[in-house]
Amino acid sequence: MLVETKTVNVVVLDGKKLEKTMALPQEQTGQPIILNAIKDGTYILAEQGDGVAPENITIKRVGDDLYLSLEGGDPEHPELIIRDYYLNGGELVGKGEDGQYYNYVTAIGQESDSVSADTAIPLALGGESIPGFADGLVEEDDDDHHALLWSLLGVGALGALAGGIALAHHNNNDGSHHRLADITPDVVVNPGKLDSVIDNVGSIQGKIANGGVTDDNKPTFNGSGVAPGNTVIVMDSDGTVIGSTVANESGNWAFTPDSPMSDGSHKISAVVVDGNGNRSEPSDSVIVVIDTVAPAAVDNVVVTDSSGTEIDGGVTNDNMPSLSGKAEPGTVVVISDNGKEIGSAQVDDNGQWNFTPTTPMGDGEHNIEVVAVDDAGNVGPSSKPIPVEIDTMAPDVATTKLLDDVGDTVGVINSGDTTDDNKPTFDGTAEPGATVIISDNGQVIGSVAVGENGAWSYTPETSLKDGDHSFSSVVVDKVGNQSVSSEPIDFTVDTSGIPLTSGSENFESVTQHIFNTEGDTLKLDSGLSVTFVSGPCDGENQNAFTEISSKGIAFFAPAEMGSQAMMLIENSVTKFEFGTGTSAVSFDVNSASAGSTVNYYDADGNLLHSEALPDQSNDNGLQTISWAAGEGEIIASMTIETAPAVGGDVITRVDNFNWGSDAEVASGSEVVSATSAILEENSQFSTEQDYSIQASDGVIEVHGHHVSLSLDALLFDASRELLIADGKEQVAIVGDAGSRVELNSTSLGGGQDWSDAGQVTAGGVVYEIYHSNSSSVELLVQQGIELQHS
Repeated sequence: MLVETKTVNVVVLDGKKLEKTMALPQEQTGQPIILNAIKDGTYILAEQGDGVAPENITIKRVGDDLYLSLEGGDPEHPELIIRDYYLNGGELVGKGEDGQYYNYVTAIGQESDSVSADTAIPLALGGESIPGFADGLVEEDDDDHHALLWSLLGVGALGALAGGIALAHHNNNDGSHHRLADITPDVVVNPGKLDSVIDNVGSIQGKIANGGVTDDNKPTFNGSGVAPGNTVIVMDSDGTVIGSTVANESGNWAFTPDSPMSDGSHKISAVVVDGNGNRSEPSDSVIVVIDTVAPAAVDNVVVTDSSGTEIDGGVTNDNMPSLSGKAEPGTVVVISDNGKEIGSAQVDDNGQWNFTPTTPMGDGEHNIEVVAVDDAGNVGPSSKPIPVEIDTMAPDVATTKLLDDVGDTVGVINSGDTTDDNKPTFDGTAEPGATVIISDNGQVIGSVAVGENGAWSYTPETSLKDGDHSFSSVVVDKVGNQSVSSEPIDFTVDTSGIPLTSGSENFESVTQHIFNTEGDTLKLDSGLSVTFVSGPCDGENQNAFTEISSKGIAFFAPAEMGSQAMMLIENSVTKFEFGTGTSAVSFDVNSASAGSTVNYYDADGNLLHSEALPDQSNDNGLQTISWAAGEGEIIASMTIETAPAVGGDVITRVDNFNWGSDAEVASGSEVVSATSAILEENSQFSTEQDYSIQASDGVIEVHGHHVSLSLDALLFDASRELLIADGKEQVAIVGDAGSRVELNSTSLGGGQDWSDAGQVTAGGVVYEIYHSNSSSVELLVQQGIELQHS
């Protein structure tokens, strides 16, 4: 026998006024009825014939639209779509078999406009009846107010009116409210059990503990113990229906929301509805905390090796370096090397963490990255990669040789040899950039860096004692890897036969030299070595340096200093070395300032003697300084420390060095030159050999290597403000570079009447300026021309 399927009408009410009535399709034809929602509208479902509503329907929210399917229908192919239902509000209503009108509600009593889930939700007539719902209902332009019931029942107006009135009086004669459940049998529906909640995404997956945190905002809920075929409605703590599913033949069920759940705490339970619409009590609840916010990037990541040295782009021989940094408290940092996870560490309450690999990292280049992962499994952004190079390979042993470079016999010192060099040179090749550590008889005596070409060389700073020695070396690379020791070179030092050196130096034949860099050393043919240890490069901007030159000698130094001397600038230290050593030293000094000293040292740098130089601030004379070492002492070097200058002369001059057993003051300089005569009356000059000079208008032109002049005659043709507008009488000496002008020393007054006034540039030519202290005369000498005593 076929069961007749009744047509269901949808009646749209605006308040008490009927707006529209339409019949829903009886079969899923793919063409649903589509209505536009009205503000706070009421939508009545009624079967044609008796007006009773279908007891169970399914709705689904799609955006702001409501999709409605009749019992047994497919929610994806609804019979009714109400556009913008959730923007306008409204209610779904139907008449029960008791003749009362009820809202369609979820298993927990939610009405249709409160359902927010995008999943299909079953609704049933339920809750409290709506008293007086049919009172005053009218259809537009319906004077007898009976057409509404016809719309509801889908039958003739008179029949509908009679049946409706009779039903109403029969079921509502006392004006009381009725519940739909009051007319159904007393059925107990088993809610079953909510067994588990499963995280299916992110770095942490699997079962979520009750009260646990997850980054999966669409976790899977699993349950059991439900009658097969019953509908399971999954609900949140605020009564929101998340969605529903149907128990399988084993009574088990699983549900995954279609829409993401909001971040925060959710108390989840399930209500079961049987085929007759009977509902269970809510199941035991499970608390799930949704957290989809990833932690911030890990910052201040530091990689350090076993020595505590920070590595960022550097090299280390520690293949298990330590990492540390800051991250969100309570998270776990995951460390990766070249994209592969190598470990993790818990972040403490202060946001600090530390990590050391348990497995050594291989030699080569590594890129370390760190991410923070919270309890929910959210992974933060990766930290900035830190490049680290691991190098645990020991360098090759150094090649070595030992050299004797003093005395009569020089060359390679082989094992078993004897040498008179107590500071032999140890050199060889090794890994570029490494350090060679040198040991003597097993004790470290020094180290030296290997150059880019792989070469290294070491000379002891302290003289080796006479006796047996054994030199060996170890190579240590940039990160501390150490080679094995080289084969030792065993040798004997014997200096008992080394002769002391003797010699002299007056700088006359030495090429002029300016020491303008600290550490600058000049080794002279005489065997004397001069080193500029420290000091200014220009004294008070007066064109003064520590140098070997003739500058100012004609004006400020006695004739005994000859044409050139060693100039020592104020506040400087200059070192003089005497080869293998000597027993005594003497030298001449001129224009020393108070507080200047001379110091004598042995080969190991031990101070043997120190004395003050004479104060010559007001005396341009010359004084000889000498000192002889005591028995068993050898003078290897001496230093002269100049004090601040007094007055305008910032130079101390030293000359005529002698060293040896009978150190004496050197004799004066010898003048080898042509001679010139000054013709005072016509200011024309004549000279012997191939040299010549001319004078006119205060300018003396010198052409030749060595000429002699009388200063008094030279100044005869001085011109006022010749080159400098300072009101003084001036004479300029110009000519060939390298020419020497010999001035009569008697006319110079020993240099006390003259001062060095610096330099001036005129017409592109640089002049040295010498000013007479007793007159208004200035002598301007072209740079490159030397003045000497006659």
